[in-house]
Amino acid sequence: MSEVPTLDPIEHPPPAQAFEQALLHGIAREAEHRGWHGLDGMPYWRQGPLVFLLLPLADARQGHARLSLSMKWRALDRVLWRTLGLSLPEDLRPHAASAHALPGVTVYRSAVSGLDGPSEALARWVALSVQGAADAAARLAGGLDTLPRYLAFSEREQQAWLQRHPHASSSLWQERVLAALLQQDVAGAADLARARLAAGECGGFRVRGHSLFERVLALAGT
Repeated sequence: MSEVPTLDPIEHPPPAQAFEQALLHGIAREAEHRGWHGLDGMPYWRQGPLVFLLLPLADARQGHARLSLSMKWRALDRVLWRTLGLSLPEDLRPHAASAHALPGVTVYRSAVSGLDGPSEALARWVALSVQGAADAAARLAGGLDTLPRYLAFSEREQQAWLQRHPHASSSLWQERVLAALLQQDVAGAADLARARLAAGECGGFRVRGHSLFERVLALAGT
């Protein structure tokens, strides 16, 4: 009877896993000394009324890595949760982790290709890209210090997106409705929600059988 060979233990992670780990560890180091929070390799933080979330993506086969930074007005999430009848947490984590949270607006992107696994080149790119994201966040936080300014910026970004992707649909109706509620314009929010429901959009975020726009109409008593 021939002896069954045994497999040597794996002492190092596979190349794809090592590449992703190097990316996430590099981002975590950059985030830690800035005092940012972390969630599964995704740093998030608050600057003034804004919340920022940094999303990494790695493709070891192509030696490709990408970072994108999203931004949202923190109080809109809280209006969303109140409208849906959910509890209002005090910490930032649900803004980044909850399925019942707005996606925000993408405000910064950085990408690199042709990397051969974990390397000094990857580490340098991570440092430069995270610094670029931090600079973008600081610049935006300095200029978007009121809800009307934030909404105007989001509208401009959405229009630019639709020009590049003419077959896409607008993703700002949720924010528009919630912004009206935040500004105590319940009737205006109800008018927007009613129009979107008539157009076949429910607003998502279904809780206990009712979507966001349906909850807004119930809140307005219509």
